[in-house]
Amino acid sequence: MGTRDAEQADAGQGAVSGEAGTASQPAQAHVTARAGAEFSAPHAGTLAPPAGASGSSPDAASSAGAASNPAAAIAAVAALGDGEEGRALLQEFRDAFSHLNDETFITAELLPRQAAALAALRRRCGLVGKARWAPGQLHASVTPQELALIEQMREQLETAQPPLLTSPQDAAYVTDLMLLRYVRARDHHLDKAMHMFAHSLVWRRTHTPWAMSNPATATNKNSSDARIVGYDTQGRVVVYSSFARSVERTPEHVKLNTTCLMEKATLCVNAGSPGSVVWVNHFGGRHKNGFGWRDANPAFALGAIDVFSNHYPECLATMIIVDPPAVFFGLWKLVHPLLPEKTAKKGDFIHSHADNSAKFNALFGRELAAYITQLIQQDAQ
Repeated sequence: MGTRDAEQADAGQGAVSGEAGTASQPAQAHVTARAGAEFSAPHAGTLAPPAGASGSSPDAASSAGAASNPAAAIAAVAALGDGEEGRALLQEFRDAFSHLNDETFITAELLPRQAAALAALRRRCGLVGKARWAPGQLHASVTPQELALIEQMREQLETAQPPLLTSPQDAAYVTDLMLLRYVRARDHHLDKAMHMFAHSLVWRRTHTPWAMSNPATATNKNSSDARIVGYDTQGRVVVYSSFARSVERTPEHVKLNTTCLMEKATLCVNAGSPGSVVWVNHFGGRHKNGFGWRDANPAFALGAIDVFSNHYPECLATMIIVDPPAVFFGLWKLVHPLLPEKTAKKGDFIHSHADNSAKFNALFGRELAAYITQLIQQDAQ
């Protein structure tokens, strides 16, 4: 499995090469401020994140430990839809994260309005952005064995010779949540997890995914549709994307959008959350512009394998695939054997004309379930 992952990641690097740093000028200036040369190198034995490059949310450092009950804070998000003020807060959050807004386009970083909307949501609900190294903020499902493994992995990364962490961005990537993902992806085999993590470090240095953007979505709002829309009942980030509303959907565009959203989702993780993403992907099988023969390219699936399996392991909780057309299943049959079994099982196929209310209410809560159902119905027309 490890060998195949590395081969697929190496093959997929060309698809992303050259995409970093393509943001429009205002966003690029923001990226430079976050990842500029002024940062000092990390110190072995500390892995202290350089200011502004922590990989956690902007307000995580100041609010760490502020919420005494993460579960109650996560539940409070679902309850926001019960009041007018709460609904307005949720609407601002979604507007801020939608590339359809004139101020916003698909980026890996948090744009100013997005950072403000996220901070407002956290303040209202008592959420705490996941601190970079605070094992006590991890989800309750984490076992003592896993805590020991990520501590061992951290120690090995700190003391490796020659050094594995050669830049501030390398050090910023070493978080308890990130190491936990790699440990779980390799079934708690420390050596395999270390090998996989080192491979991702090389990929990240080459492609700088934290600075990626899709500038086409700044000039053409119909170029792509992929956005964060909220949190589910477990506190997991929820992403919605639509083929029906995307004009440019080459494998390169899809992979770029996916990478941007996975980077941004990591910045939105809160204390107590599992830290993974629930992705609703509308294939638009009933829409004239939905997924069709022109999209039946194995490169779509291979790109997803590269992103999710190699560089964002255990970041995807489930992929809800809406209205997959017949041609999709031909592609699925082709690539299914290439997927790790755990990844293949994360696909959940539904139809827009079915009654999904019970499933959606349980997964998303009433307000977000209604919002996603509305998006699905619009994109099924």
